Amino acid sequence: MTQKTTTTTTSKEGSPEIDCYYMNEEENHNDSDSTEESSEDEEDDDGKLFLIDYTTTTLDNLPQSAKHILQTIEHCMKFFAKRAYQLLNSMFQIDDIHVMGAFLHPNYKTSRSATSTQIDDCHQACRMVITTNAEHDITEECIEELLSKKPKILFESLMDHNRITKKKNVKAAKDEVDRYLELDLQDETYLSPLDFWKKYESKFPSLSRLAKRYFAIPCSSAA
Repeated sequence: MTQKTTTTTTSKEGSPEIDCYYMNEEENHNDSDSTEESSEDEEDDDGKLFLIDYTTTTLDNLPQSAKHILQTIEHCMKFFAKRAYQLLNSMFQIDDIHVMGAFLHPNYKTSRSATSTQIDDCHQACRMVITTNAEHDITEECIEELLSKKPKILFESLMDHNRITKKKNVKAAKDEVDRYLELDLQDETYLSPLDFWKKYESKFPSLSRLAKRYFAIPCSSAA
């Protein structure tokens, strides 16, 4: 008995959906290639295309459309820079205590972020505080010496002493503030301002006491 063998041949064909997908991908790829090629071309006022050599292109010979884009970008950058500056100013307001703290910090004594009026007021306030403290210290030191004199001489010497002392204190305060401003600290950087005032306490005694009063305030109290 003869056996018959049947051979079945099957062919693999893609579904219409898959074929359509690949055809669309091919078209998109061709379109992107044509777009890249045409991106090197620009259209002039007459509707004619011309090739741009970007290796030799300058701002003067750029097409008008490109110049408009650059002008728009420049305008936007100026707008956002101005807006950011306004927001920062509204968020961070510099008060007199901040200017004083910056002045008494050796790394920021020029107070560049403050206005000229704030800086002048800060220097004047320092001189007034120094003068007041100096007068108070000298008065306490001279009390015992003056009490040992006769009443008539005591009153006269007190008047003369106060007049002379006031002039000397104003001059000393001015000299101490000016000397601190003129001090060259290019090679010195201090993480803590108290380290600086401890080092220069003998040279700036009044400013040193004032700095300790400001920098001894905890951050939580000054916030």
